[in-house]
Amino acid sequence: MIEDVLDTIYEKADGVGVGHFVWCPVPHLEEVPRILEVERAASETHYASKFRIVQMDGNHFKEKRKLPIKSLTLQDTEELLISKAKKRPCIIVACQNTTFKDAAAISEIRGRKHLQDESMILAPISGAASLDNENGFPPKMVARIRAFLYNQFFYLPKSCPKNRIGFEKEGVTRLDRLFPAAPNRGVRPMGMRLAAEPLALLLAQLRERFGASENDELKTVRQLLLETLPEDCHPKPITSPAIKGPETLN
Repeated sequence: MIEDVLDTIYEKADGVGVGHFVWCPVPHLEEVPRILEVERAASETHYASKFRIVQMDGNHFKEKRKLPIKSLTLQDTEELLISKAKKRPCIIVACQNTTFKDAAAISEIRGRKHLQDESMILAPISGAASLDNENGFPPKMVARIRAFLYNQFFYLPKSCPKNRIGFEKEGVTRLDRLFPAAPNRGVRPMGMRLAAEPLALLLAQLRERFGASENDELKTVRQLLLETLPEDCHPKPITSPAIKGPETLN
């Protein structure tokens, strides 16, 4: 496991930064997005009193020429997406956006604050399967994740053997579920971060997902951990059933 080849996994840290752990509401990925359709009760009022939840289809995100609703400020081709969210531990993989404070930039941007913000990119952390979490990652899959055999998952042990800093249980960082978050909206620091060595591996794995060549250090760790992987957890080639030839007519 990663804690067997690295000196330190977690360390205490204040504030936020790349590699820091935070609590944050994580939106649920909907295979088919759901939309909240709203309507005015009457043409003389600006407030909504009728709504329904529907699955997105070809009729959405088009010009509708409906009467505007004051409290929603929806523009043409805009919709209200509705989704579940759960507060989860997350790791910050990017923050401290470049912003310009000079008068020319401020004058040009004016009220469009969305063009310069302090948003961060987070990767949510999910748990492994257990008696109280049957929906978590199953054991064989976790074993493969420990050996870096999935480029979208990064294993996080329960605690660091050196300093005992860690979580209540082991987890898996979801690099396939990256999302932006504003630091002042539901983000709460956990007072710990990933140490330098494992953070370098996580960022190398993230770069690999975005098309970079395999990092030499990550390759070495993969080879070391693959040797410790139990035989029944090694990926097996998928064999297709034998294709029978046409039957002979007698």
